Amino acid sequence: MSADLPFQPEQELEVAMAGTEELESFTAKVLEVGNGSLKMHGPREMLNLAVGTTLMVKGPGEQAQVYWGKIDEMRPSGDGVDFAVAGVRCEDEESRRAPRKDANFGVVVSYVLVDDDGSKTTRRSLGRVINISRTGARVRARAPLAQGILVHMQIDMNAEEPVVAVGQVVRVVPGSEYEGGGFDVGVTFARLLQGIHILTEFLADVEGGAAPVDSEGGSDEAEASAASEQPAAGEEPDQPDTPDTPDTPDTEEEAAA
Repeated sequence: MSADLPFQPEQELEVAMAGTEELESFTAKVLEVGNGSLKMHGPREMLNLAVGTTLMVKGPGEQAQVYWGKIDEMRPSGDGVDFAVAGVRCEDEESRRAPRKDANFGVVVSYVLVDDDGSKTTRRSLGRVINISRTGARVRARAPLAQGILVHMQIDMNAEEPVVAVGQVVRVVPGSEYEGGGFDVGVTFARLLQGIHILTEFLADVEGGAAPVDSEGGSDEAEASAASEQPAAGEEPDQPDTPDTPDTPDTEEEAAA
């Protein structure tokens, strides 16, 4: 195991490339761990990712930190591709604190599920952002979101363009089911992809003075990594809305990735 990265050869990790429209996720095996670098083997479909593309790398487990790095090399190998990720980093806890502000914005949350046969499904769920900071948000989602998953969020804070972020569900708030169904989850922003100026303007009043510390975590930089906070117990299984909430239509859509 590397002195600076908590990974080891033969480990299977989730790697993801985040665009403004979607989150593209893959499972890759660690071949070699270096000083701030990884060599990995992934599926053939990763060949469409260019050298220089920024990747999220997430270890196994619900509480695993999310690391960032850039593809440094990519070449076909056997049934897949071998690739190197350079500059792999994760910021410390103190750099992830930021004041938050109550909010009421619509949000579309997307995430990728990988089935036992390796097929991937993209799920989308509607919800509301009920508070937000530069580093994370509390989201009230209609469908349960599992602790630890990577998510792509389009937040309707402005009529002209959404604020787009990728992040990680760091906690599912127990007992937070709201009337008509749904669940409160804490999301740490790993990267802000679009609309940073919109979020900055909205937060100007709380960032200018004393404000509550954001308990959702996250970095206050667009280049930052996700949080390592310990999530609260009470994870809900990842599944569509159940029939016991008939008053709320199922807003989750599924599309084959």
